[in-house]
Amino acid sequence: MGFWGFGLYENDTTCDVRDSFLDFIQDNLSNGEAYEKTMKQFHECINDQDEPLLWLALAETQWSVGRLQPEVLEKALLWIDTDGYLEVWGDNHAGAIEWKAALRTLGEKLKSPMPKEKKFPKLSRNPWNLHDVYAYQFHREESKATDFFGKYMLMQKIGESTYGEKHRLLMRVQVIDHLFCDLPVLEDISNYRILPMDDLRNIERRVFNMNEAVSIAKQSENPSSHILYLGTLEGPANTDFTGWCDGSLDWLSIEHYLGRYFNTWQGREYTTVSEGVYKYTST
Repeated sequence: MGFWGFGLYENDTTCDVRDSFLDFIQDNLSNGEAYEKTMKQFHECINDQDEPLLWLALAETQWSVGRLQPEVLEKALLWIDTDGYLEVWGDNHAGAIEWKAALRTLGEKLKSPMPKEKKFPKLSRNPWNLHDVYAYQFHREESKATDFFGKYMLMQKIGESTYGEKHRLLMRVQVIDHLFCDLPVLEDISNYRILPMDDLRNIERRVFNMNEAVSIAKQSENPSSHILYLGTLEGPANTDFTGWCDGSLDWLSIEHYLGRYFNTWQGREYTTVSEGVYKYTST
């Protein structure tokens, strides 16, 4: 299983549990049916090292959409009270501290009043057109303690696809490497370079991903009031779009990753491999 941090949704298992339960709800299954199918899909986690992740993610997801079941709450609180999964961090004391903090935060959330039950209508089409440019405003709670909160970054759609048996919609976006204090205009896209969507894990190959897939299957995840359409423009490095990267983002985690990639690449230089290609090489 892959980890990229110490938060609840910074590993493959919790993200997969969350997405699976919401997919089942989106297919108009009842809460009980969605729960049973999710448990069947992740039955290998029971009595396994990853079992805490299953219950923690399922409880958080159900609470967030107003569907938390008593048995799921009970299991999750048990793992929270016993610092479930803490042993995985071993000698990584900083990671252990962050994980325990995440558990405490989740415990407080699960004990607080649950929101009303939410509905999840399916999207039948990708709402962004090719070459559309949007200004994304940082607004989530996690960004309030950073320099990003209230500021904007430019995003442009350069491709689209689907994945999985349910043909979940994806759109491929590139992001402009600049943090705007005020709402940018369409022409600003040509004044700055493209932000590498990579955190130097490919440093030895000296080639970096310059765009990322964003999952848009759930209308409720789209923060429409914080995404402002600026226009359509055949912007930089998308004239010959080829290839797809492996990863994908969702609107719930995008501020974390945009901030991470932005901070990683400040002061670093890179050049294009060739005109229009979606990867760049460092210099």
